[in-house]
Amino acid sequence: MIVVATLLTTGIRWTGQSHAATLAPTPGKTSRSVTLLTGDRVTLGNRNRVEVDRAPGRAGTTFLTRWDHGSLQVVPADATPLLADGRLDPRLFDVSRLLSAGDDPQLVVGEKTETVRPEARAGFWNDLVGGRERNVRLAGAADPLGSTAGTVAVTVRLIGRDGQPATLNQGYLAGLDVSAGGSIFNAPGEITVQVPRGTYQLSGFLPTRAGDWAHGTMLVQPRLAVTGPTTVVLDARLGRPVSLGVPQPGAVAVSAGVGYSDTAADGSPAGGELIADHPDGLYTAQIGGAANASGFASEISAAFRASVDGDSPYAYHLAYYRRGAMWTGIRRHPTHAELATVRTTEAQTVAGSTGYASAYYSLAGVPWGMSWPQPGASGELPRTATEYFNADGGVLWQLNVNEVTGGTDNQVGLQSYSAPEQTYLPGKSYRTDWNRAPIGPGLPPRPKPQLWLIRTGDQILAMPSWLNDAAGHDGRGDPFATDFAITLNDDSRAGSDSQTFTVPAGKDRYRLEISADRRTPAELSTHVDTVWTFLSAHVDGDQPQPLPLKAIRFTPPVDDHNAATAGRDLAIPVVVTPQPGARTEPVTTLAVQVSYDDGRTWTDAPVRRTATGAIAVLHQPATPGFVSLRAVAADGSGNSVTQTIVRAYRLVAR
Repeated sequence: MIVVATLLTTGIRWTGQSHAATLAPTPGKTSRSVTLLTGDRVTLGNRNRVEVDRAPGRAGTTFLTRWDHGSLQVVPADATPLLADGRLDPRLFDVSRLLSAGDDPQLVVGEKTETVRPEARAGFWNDLVGGRERNVRLAGAADPLGSTAGTVAVTVRLIGRDGQPATLNQGYLAGLDVSAGGSIFNAPGEITVQVPRGTYQLSGFLPTRAGDWAHGTMLVQPRLAVTGPTTVVLDARLGRPVSLGVPQPGAVAVSAGVGYSDTAADGSPAGGELIADHPDGLYTAQIGGAANASGFASEISAAFRASVDGDSPYAYHLAYYRRGAMWTGIRRHPTHAELATVRTTEAQTVAGSTGYASAYYSLAGVPWGMSWPQPGASGELPRTATEYFNADGGVLWQLNVNEVTGGTDNQVGLQSYSAPEQTYLPGKSYRTDWNRAPIGPGLPPRPKPQLWLIRTGDQILAMPSWLNDAAGHDGRGDPFATDFAITLNDDSRAGSDSQTFTVPAGKDRYRLEISADRRTPAELSTHVDTVWTFLSAHVDGDQPQPLPLKAIRFTPPVDDHNAATAGRDLAIPVVVTPQPGARTEPVTTLAVQVSYDDGRTWTDAPVRRTATGAIAVLHQPATPGFVSLRAVAADGSGNSVTQTIVRAYRLVAR
């Protein structure tokens, strides 16, 4: 349920209404994006992780995010004065609604209906802030207000750090056992809302100075029981400073987060997070209640690098969780002995490319993880770097690495990889290798049951991990043409626009084909495809069942430019891995072929079985070029996989 907030002369009234959109998983898609009116682009990824790419000229913008009964709002802090003045429609920052409506919704600008293309929104926003545009709302009727019958008044009084009446930058009252609540923007000194009786979560961010959205106090009351007229005081003087630091001299903070999360009675997440560029000048406190709110958790985080912009050979990642209560200030300045050290190497696939790392943090049992990507190390490829992580309280970290090419205005993402979540041990050192060829389809550990190739009832869903590196990291890439098809008894069903197939209930043998052609500037793995044959029957219940499929992974000893020496024989380890959670039989046959002319002709390669897989020996020509690989594996039940990677790695003269 969503709540509609309308500014009135003496306060706000909120009534429960049905959500226009919720963020249910979308078959075939692992992330969805929408561009806000400010030009900032919001991406919702796996496990409801949120990323924001700030529009040009908006570096340092602070964001306040909210989850409420399945709906996500992302509000840039500098939009709150316009929201409070009624110049902006709050629905413009309802990411759930925008994702459902598409990235080009109809707007009413002044009295005129028009659209503002995503690439033009940053400029449009500047006109709006500068007064050259008057007001903006989404086309169509606003959500209706319901009756106020049975509601009671909740008055929120605001006191700044100077003891004077304060201005609330943004607050939120979220119903935990009732579908009611909503945002309060820029309330001056005091505000009254009408809400149904129930239990709520109350939060508010009070800037230290008017108009300064990067410094202020986050106050949270995990449980607010509203049984009659209620008054709550948000007093910024209760806030204690956030002090996070790292042992590297000269390191600077590049991101910070203050978050809180709970689970509503209907099982949906309720919480929010303030996202800033640094923790300096932030204060936090819990108000109203002891530290025993079961299911509630709070988090304070920050990342540090050698510089805000440009290359950095290292990054520090800190995230501290507290269960049952909101942090009332924090001071953490860990030593290297208290941190885990992760040494990373990243190979290169295209000359002149750059590598970037980032890290997500989460905690088991926290509903939506309060997770935001922290910037990591970066630099020209190939590169080595060091990422440091804290391990307090069992915090989970997921390291991500990508390769991009081109300049700031025409940057293209070539590959992006994710490692499995893990808790690092303090004082321990780890090593990871990224972006090593061949890069192709794989079946890495599944972050959620809907991945990778599954059956639920009589629907087969194909959502493969397309571009795994040789280490097996889950990988994606730049936009490229893809095709899906499933065949049963010579009845082929194309699925280029949808990877979901409805199939008969009986047990049958299927042929599932996926293929992708990559465009320039990609130079390796320009064509990848996989063909599976397998038995499958109806799956009872609503829990996805992984299909009995396998993937083939090659790990040739290539250099940091993903090249091997021409004219030399090369032994390549080959590993066949089952889909995680699937019931499969051992491999009985394995064959490997090689091509030196981009797949036009293929030659069998000698294969020697080993305890962990097999070794294929390639007699590589003396002419520089590319090596393409194909392999076929089958088990005793006739389930098989054929995997092809054109331009798997380079051959160079030494």
